[in-house]
Amino acid sequence: MVSTTDHHGPIDHPFFVNANIISALPYEGANDPDLKYLVVFSFASVSVNNASAYPRGVEFHGGLNGSGNFIRLPILPDKLKMGVVYGTRAFAREDLTKAEAELAKREKGGEIAAGRGDAVRQVLEECFGCPEVLAAPDFASQITEINFRLWPKFFQEGNVRPTDIPDLVYLEIETLVTELLLRFHLTRPDSVLYRLLFDPAFRALALEHFDGIPGAFSRQQDWGSFLFWAVDEKLHRVRLHLDGDALVAPGRGYRFALTPEAMSEALRAKRIFPGMLLCYLVVSLYYGFKCLGGFCQVHDLTLTKEAWR
Repeated sequence: MVSTTDHHGPIDHPFFVNANIISALPYEGANDPDLKYLVVFSFASVSVNNASAYPRGVEFHGGLNGSGNFIRLPILPDKLKMGVVYGTRAFAREDLTKAEAELAKREKGGEIAAGRGDAVRQVLEECFGCPEVLAAPDFASQITEINFRLWPKFFQEGNVRPTDIPDLVYLEIETLVTELLLRFHLTRPDSVLYRLLFDPAFRALALEHFDGIPGAFSRQQDWGSFLFWAVDEKLHRVRLHLDGDALVAPGRGYRFALTPEAMSEALRAKRIFPGMLLCYLVVSLYYGFKCLGGFCQVHDLTLTKEAWR
């Protein structure tokens, strides 16, 4: 059983804090070594400027007007805000220094109550600015490191770290699915996932049965992408259509041959990544994880399961 509710970003929004508190309740007092970690398969296909998770920086209340003044403090620069978290570069100490300067500016402007800025600054240094985070190879890996450090702070009493709550491990689902495909399926013709990608008869069935399912694609209404998304030079998502033995983006010049070699190369280079449909097919319906989802997943995953069967 694993949570697939969250967007891959710092865990500071009530959507995700509360969902993980609920998921962690059965762990309390369990004294079971297998329940040491609360694992979340989060989605990194959201934009850096995502409306809820806000991966780009930190969300907090300034502490004024009954805490009604909601503040978003960016760490990554504005030019990256519309790119997907998957593939975004790691932030550096220079980015963090700019964020702290912006925090000081907002304090001086009266947006933040006395003492609140110091608390945020401490979180930035301890959870975002520690050597392990700054040394991570990409932004998605940094978020995993950040949330591991940020999660216990919701339960601290003074300086004592609680020992009866599980550690939170955020792993983005797109990388997990990519690794599974590369290691176990793209070179194994007996795998049903291999046949889904490379057998024309299976692809035709996928085109028929997954059409119109949220998280997949709609040919009639012209939304979504067939199993994978491409990313352009700005890390914006690019829709892909099935065209014979290739995935193409009409008018954009993207074409990926549906062969094990071409798909493996594109996945390793992060020129494409698995869409939501493929992530659910692999994690839930192939490997059998029971996925704890958000508002729409109960509906969407049920339709996906029926279509898969």
